[in-house]
Amino acid sequence: YNNRAINLIPGILRKVTGKSMEAFLVEHLFKPLDIRDYRFGRDAAGNTWGMDGLEIKASDLMKVGRVLANRGR
Repeated sequence: YNNRAINLIPGILRKVTGKSMEAFLVEHLFKPLDIRDYRFGRDAAGNTWGMDGLEIKASDLMKVGRVLANRGR
């Protein structure tokens, strides 16, 4: 496990999609699952953390888990 490596993911996502990790997740995951109450951790420069910092209700996390268990459906 390596936090620095995981924190590269938001930068890669921004380069590929042109959106922050937060914007991408909200558009493609949270809105379709009707997840509205969340907060992302950020570094001093305002970049979304990839390693941790997401605050989300357990019931909403279960929605994400169901999507993963159902292979994206």
